[in-house]
Amino acid sequence: MRTYDIEPGGSELGHGPVLATTVIRSQGFICEADDSIVTGLSFIEPRYMKVSLDNGFLCPDTKLRTTQPVVVILRPGVVQLWTEEYEGSAWSGLRSLPLQRQGISSGSSMFYSPSGLVYSPVHDTLVISLTDGSFHVIYGISSSPTSELSLGLTKQPSFSSSDLSSISRKVFIQVEGGAIPHAEMNRINGMVAFGGFPFVSWAHE
Repeated sequence: MRTYDIEPGGSELGHGPVLATTVIRSQGFICEADDSIVTGLSFIEPRYMKVSLDNGFLCPDTKLRTTQPVVVILRPGVVQLWTEEYEGSAWSGLRSLPLQRQGISSGSSMFYSPSGLVYSPVHDTLVISLTDGSFHVIYGISSSPTSELSLGLTKQPSFSSSDLSSISRKVFIQVEGGAIPHAEMNRINGMVAFGGFPFVSWAHE
């Protein structure tokens, strides 16, 4: 567990408030070992858990709260999310979310290895690309993670796994030029945010 507090004293760099960080490590297993391999591992800090900063400087009225990073475990066809339980948490423990095949080519499969991972604090959404060129979206990371876009959400992202996968395919066809057979896969070897999501860049072959 990670907590942030503002101390009124100054620092070597000035006399403003000081951000004190405390990390409490708990022992235990996130998940039991099984026969499936781990193809990716990452940490993200959900939107409502982030520390509020103003132009990089702490303000006297800055609201700081306990933060809990989320562990992202990627396995073939499955995204697993884990966060430790603490007071006020919307969810805790291990969540397993199966990926769905995006048929952008005849060889597409949700079992391909991941090639990129981006978390958007604004949308509270996790976007994952696979080497088959497909994109997969996980919504509501801070509240209730799901791979299904709920129609009941008042503020929901205007994109889905199929939308982003379709864009990926269209970009591939446009860049390569000419008619591309459906059997030809647009392999993505790396995907990163470019100046912040929803702008992303990737390398394909």
